[in-house]
Amino acid sequence: MTRAQIAAELNPLLTKHSEALRRLALAGAERLSQMLAPADLLIYDTYAVALGWSFTGSPTDLVIHLPVYEKHINLGFNFGSTLEDPEDRLKGKGTTTRHLHFSSLTLLDDPYVIKLIEASMEQAKRGDSEGRIISKVSAKKTYATH
Repeated sequence: MTRAQIAAELNPLLTKHSEALRRLALAGAERLSQMLAPADLLIYDTYAVALGWSFTGSPTDLVIHLPVYEKHINLGFNFGSTLEDPEDRLKGKGTTTRHLHFSSLTLLDDPYVIKLIEASMEQAKRGDSEGRIISKVSAKKTYATH
């Protein structure tokens, strides 16, 4: 998928976000789509504009997600609790998901974060992903600000 294709789906959903957050979300989506190829990109507009990558096309099989909140973005690892994290960088106390604050594209250049992404990919359920964009827009939107 190309930057233009991602932007065509994402930009209309981010009109209430700051320009800086929109640019970071688009750049992050593009980079993660390259890193996770041939995973499908799923886009949901619910409590946040949520982007997720799945190798089956199913939201239940997301590997990495990038929720865009009103004032910040997280890089989420759907099975983060199972990842080796000796530096204790991953945040969250739930049973499965962990995240990092995504404030700069340089996060995706960090060797430690790259290893977390690669380990997540190794755990991923595999299917017929082809690098598609699957967009689902909710009729009712209530944005979270956390």
